[in-house]
Order: sequence, then structure tokens, then C-alpha cells
Amino acid sequence: MSTAHANATTAPPDDPGRAFCGVAAPPDATEVHDWSRLGGGLSTRVFAGNTREAAGFTLRVGGLQRSNRICRRWVTVETVSSIGAPLEPEAVRQLAAALVAAANEVEALSAGGAR
Repeated sequence: MSTAHANATTAPPDDPGRAFCGVAAPPDATEVHDWSRLGGGLSTRVFAGNTREAAGFTLRVGGLQRSNRICRRWVTVETVSSIGAPLEPEAVRQLAAALVAAANEVEALSAGGAR
């Protein structure tokens, strides 16, 4: 089972990800999970970034960091309702603004070379 570390750059001696302990966490990471390797590709680890709340939704920026320090980020949208959420126009505007802000954050981090 994976454990999370805030901005982890070290690993215990028995950790299979120890070889990558010199790879700094992404600068926007608030939580970093253990390294894993699937198949013959690069080792990767999942990280979580900023969270926003809008109109009853939670927007989370997160991503995947490869052992070559390259990151891929995305935004997930969560709601307590599993059947859809009816939104009034003002709530739609709030959600839209939060989505645009999250998208801008991901693009700025990617364009700025944040790894």
C-alpha cells in the first residue's frame, strides 16, 4: 500500500523507490506517494496539489511524476452526489471560474517548466 509524504525527497532503506530519492517532489505537490514501476517503463509516482471548492464541487490538481522528473498534471472534479448535481446559474459561474483557474494553474506549471 502506498504511503504519502509531503514533498518527499528521501526514502527508507527498504523502499523500492530509494533509487529515485534524489528526485525532488514537484514544487506544487502537497502530497507525494511512493514510486512504482509498471512494465519496463520509467518509475512513476502520483502527487496531489492544490484543492479548490466551488458550488459544492471539489477540484483537485494532481499528477504523475516520472523518474526523469517530467510531470503530467490534471484536474479532477468531485461531488458528494453520484447522480449529477443540478446547478443554478450562479453556481455554474462559480464552478466555471474555479475550473478555469485550475486549468490556468496546470498550464502555468507546465509552461513554466515546473517538474
